Amino acid sequence: MRTLEKTLPVRRLKPGPATNVRHTARPLWEALAFPALALSFALLTAGCTKPSGPPPPVDSPAYYTEVVQPILRENCYRCHGGMNHKGDLRLDSPEAILHGGKRGVDVVPGHPESSLLITLIRHEQKSDPPGPMPPKSKLTEAEIAAVTAWIRAGAKMPAME
Repeated sequence: MRTLEKTLPVRRLKPGPATNVRHTARPLWEALAFPALALSFALLTAGCTKPSGPPPPVDSPAYYTEVVQPILRENCYRCHGGMNHKGDLRLDSPEAILHGGKRGVDVVPGHPESSLLITLIRHEQKSDPPGPMPPKSKLTEAEIAAVTAWIRAGAKMPAME
């Protein structure tokens, strides 16, 4: 245990108005405590991520949970989730998604062409409010395709089983 008693070299600063603090040597264990803790946390959580494999079938509720819900959470919940309900539209629960907002039903299961949600995320509606969603950026083509496929397959969600 002699290594724990070693100290790091001291860097002395010239005294002056900008340096009121006098630097002293720290024990080696103090200097290594945070990096060791960070490394331990990284190693513990490395195995906690879900292995990436093929996505679940589009017509299963698991597709909503694993593919569609993360897209909505990342891009829509800020304005249409939790306490925020712009346009009286909530997208954070299956019941709310099927209920719709001020303009009526936004998701028509089995009919993405009739679903206002698809029109908005494709940025096809430019002038009439509510306008394209999300307003400051556009979803990737893969994200739009995933939401469209989910609606075309019946927009199945866990509460619908």
